[in-house]
Amino acid sequence: MTVINQAMARRYWPNENPIGKQLLIPSQRVPATIVGVVADMKHSSLREVPGPEMFEPYTQDVWPSIALMEVVIRTQAPPDTVIGAAREAIHQIDPGLPLAKISTMEAIKNNSMAGERFSMLLVCFFGAIALLLAAVGIYGLISYSVGQQTREIGIRIALGAQREHIFGMIIRRGLWLSALGILLGVIAALGVSRFLASFLYEVHAADPVIFASVSAFLAVVSLGACFIPARRASAIDPMEALRVE
Repeated sequence: MTVINQAMARRYWPNENPIGKQLLIPSQRVPATIVGVVADMKHSSLREVPGPEMFEPYTQDVWPSIALMEVVIRTQAPPDTVIGAAREAIHQIDPGLPLAKISTMEAIKNNSMAGERFSMLLVCFFGAIALLLAAVGIYGLISYSVGQQTREIGIRIALGAQREHIFGMIIRRGLWLSALGILLGVIAALGVSRFLASFLYEVHAADPVIFASVSAFLAVVSLGACFIPARRASAIDPMEALRVE
């Protein structure tokens, strides 16, 4: 007898019940009867697409089945606290049964995603550096622009322009440049979304919520970078500005 997974049932018996069907396994002379169907499982990675599998009692084919057999224990207690009890229970069933490796499901999951996690940490690190450089660049550009327009801003204030208007003018200029940069960044991100999809699990690379959230965050960072130059521009003394050559 044997048990198959849902992927195997879908492939070989897509429109019928596989229970009771027989399979001829190359290592056995007698056909095995399907007695059950279980859910698909992932063995090496969370992104793995489950393929056809079958399970059979190891007594039907002791070797190499016993060398590849795995026992899964579900517990509500912390997994590390039941390892000793599980080892003892297995030894009571068969004292000669070797236990090659004992691990928790959390550890297996973390190990399967170790490479992807390291890659994403590198991406996040360089992304943070890029964000910092962008904020410094916006700050430097707006500060330089304010410095070049000191005389003009002083004349505006001398002629009656409100300081709040000057502050808003500088902020709008910085946000307009930031909006243009964010738009170009979104277009570039959509272009590489297929490459980024290989690092993601159950998350779409072109998720509109993520794009909107990141764009809003970048806009806030840009606003913060423009705040100091705008504050400085609105505090310009008209008499000192008019003396600037």
